[in-house]
Amino acid sequence: MQRLPIKNVGDAMLQFSWKLEEPFAILPATGQLAPGQTLNCEVHFDPQEAAAYRVSAACSLDNGELLTVQIDGMAKFPFLSIEQTLVDFGDVVVGLNSGSQIRFGNHSAVPANFTLTSAGDSNDEVFSIQPTHGTLQPNSYSTLQVVYSPKATSTFSCQSFTLSTAGGNKVTFTCQGTAVGPQLRLSSRVFNFGNVKAGQTPSKVLYLENLSEVPLAFGFLVESNGVFSLTRVMGVIAPRSMTHTALEFRGVVPANY
Repeated sequence: MQRLPIKNVGDAMLQFSWKLEEPFAILPATGQLAPGQTLNCEVHFDPQEAAAYRVSAACSLDNGELLTVQIDGMAKFPFLSIEQTLVDFGDVVVGLNSGSQIRFGNHSAVPANFTLTSAGDSNDEVFSIQPTHGTLQPNSYSTLQVVYSPKATSTFSCQSFTLSTAGGNKVTFTCQGTAVGPQLRLSSRVFNFGNVKAGQTPSKVLYLENLSEVPLAFGFLVESNGVFSLTRVMGVIAPRSMTHTALEFRGVVPANY
């Protein structure tokens, strides 16, 4: 937008009316000026194609005069680029968020009004990106903040997004990641009680360690009224913590178990 000042240099009220061709417009298009009054009209330029424009704007006055002014404009389309087309988050534990950045730029001499949209029909909603719209100044760069928030263990998510600008180009990038559960480590996977006298109840301690950054819920499937039992069959282990349970052996009759 540019300003075009007009002034009534006469001694009487003066009415004016502008006429010009698109893609230019002058506001206000009509009005009146008191003697000695100056008005700054606004000249707007809204091109739909990249080209050079030149028009003559005619200002009709109620005293019969016709004034003309030449208006020029050069329309250029913005051009966006991104520095990576794939954001791979790898394995991420459910309950945690993983973040990344995508750098993008406007390589033109005009501002780029950009919009971010999903390029597919995915309903996972595990990827969030900000900002989703904005204006990037000429020959400048900015970043998109991408966050992956997995929801269901053992699922692979992949979604494409399109960054576009009106009248300019479109660039597409893809985000992907795999949701995994927390990692559990057992102190032992084999227990040998050796020779035990019938009727005795020896026990051995089993340690459980949560190697993840989120709480871990555990549960053992144990045969009801069996010769082997656990003193604790379920629970929750805090992140990066350890707990234990006792494995008991109740051999009633002499036999191999």
